[in-house]
Amino acid sequence: MIKINFIHHTARTVIKGNGILYMRISGLDKELNISTNINVPKNDWDSKKEIIKSRNEQAYQFNKCVSDLKNKIYSFVESKSKNNELISAQMLKNHLKGKEEQQLTFLSLFDYHLTHNASSLAKNTIKQYKSTKAKLSEYLKTKLLGGSKINQLYILIHSS
Repeated sequence: MIKINFIHHTARTVIKGNGILYMRISGLDKELNISTNINVPKNDWDSKKEIIKSRNEQAYQFNKCVSDLKNKIYSFVESKSKNNELISAQMLKNHLKGKEEQQLTFLSLFDYHLTHNASSLAKNTIKQYKSTKAKLSEYLKTKLLGGSKINQLYILIHSS
């Protein structure tokens, strides 16, 4: 289960007494600290409730933004969990930043490589790749994964 905390950092601001809110997300393969780009006066931040006190005229909008970020993270994690998909800190970070990420299984990586590099590969090399893929598939089905959930071995390709 993931845990989301919001932290007020005053060290990284230009305006004295203000701070930027950071999200600290733990419970994945590594901990994430992501800036929300919300600049809040130190006196207006309630660190126990993790909300902006209503003294600030923009408090409602900022608190809604914080709530929306939490909901976005939880819905992403829930959708991946329902589909038994891998969830990593990098995937979550890319999702929050709007970067598209293509997820391939280990076996589909062979097909990906062959289709994108077929013109530069010799005929016998292509046969070797296909043979290796067939043997690896058989091994994954029978020994390693016990005949099911072969798609659990993911390779992530990050598009920049």
